[in-house]
Amino acid sequence: MVWSSSGRIRLHANLDSLPVILVAEKADDDVRRRCFEAGASHYLPRPFADAELATRVHLSIRFMTMQKLLEERQASEDLTGLETPEHFLQTLHREIAFSGRYGYAMTICAMEIDLLDGAGGSPGCASDDMLGEMADVFRTQLRRTDILADFRGGKFVLLLPHTDSAHARIAGKRYSETIADHSFEGIEGAVNGRATISVGYATYPGEGIETKDELMAAAQESLDKDRAQRRTTAAS
Repeated sequence: MVWSSSGRIRLHANLDSLPVILVAEKADDDVRRRCFEAGASHYLPRPFADAELATRVHLSIRFMTMQKLLEERQASEDLTGLETPEHFLQTLHREIAFSGRYGYAMTICAMEIDLLDGAGGSPGCASDDMLGEMADVFRTQLRRTDILADFRGGKFVLLLPHTDSAHARIAGKRYSETIADHSFEGIEGAVNGRATISVGYATYPGEGIETKDELMAAAQESLDKDRAQRRTTAAS
């Protein structure tokens, strides 16, 4: 019964990465083999200490979490070849520390694809072909020190070290114009072979911004304002 239950857990799409620890009444090679064949993450024979069980649970969760992050990173890298959100946020945290220590400005640009009805359309449903093509276009504009990440769902975030707000807006305008001028003919999600992006900015140091989360939130707020303005302009 235990063996079949563990196997059914592994067959379930939403539970295939759930850590499973099987507790056995005795320790021998046959029991150990059957545990792992049934899909167990760990095998624990009786008797055992509570601390040992807690350690096995912790290790199982940590391993499964790392495995999921690696799978997500590989999927993102395979699609666009850009940085993943996890790695980007780690880099952003370090850049904020350097910026505060050495007194230079840095800016992030949040860029999101406008879809369906043109400027200011609905983001988040871009095709894989659209994401890959847009990443290629973005890559032509990158400076050696810039870091661009694919935040999935049609959103990209660009880190511009040693860049103040004014110069970041020049860069953002360049990215936006390059996308608008590029032909996306035949790519799902493009409107008449064209695409546009909305762009938001946030600079550190800045008022009320001390952490990477606050910086990201400020960039998202700026992005939302730009999209709303573009939507109003398109409707007029």
